[in-house]
Amino acid sequence: MIESEGEGAVITGDIAYHPCQMAHPDWSFDEPDRKAAALLTRTRLFAEWAGQPILVMGTRFPDPTAATSSAMAQR
Repeated sequence: MIESEGEGAVITGDIAYHPCQMAHPDWSFDEPDRKAAALLTRTRLFAEWAGQPILVMGTRFPDPTAATSSAMAQR
C-alpha cells in the first residue's frame, strides 16, 4: 500500500492480470502449482481494498490501467 496525505494506492503486479479478477478472483492464469496461493492472495487483498477509495493500478491491465477499488467493484 502506498499512502500519502490520507490517500492510498496499490500496484497489483502479478497478483492480477485483468480487472475481471476483482470480481472473480478464482479466474486464474497462474501456473498450476501456484493457483491455490494466488487465489488466497487475491481474495485477501481484494477484500482489504473493497469499499475503500484506494487507487488500484494494474500493471498488466488493459487500458484504463487504474481505477478506484470501489469503481472496479461496481463493474
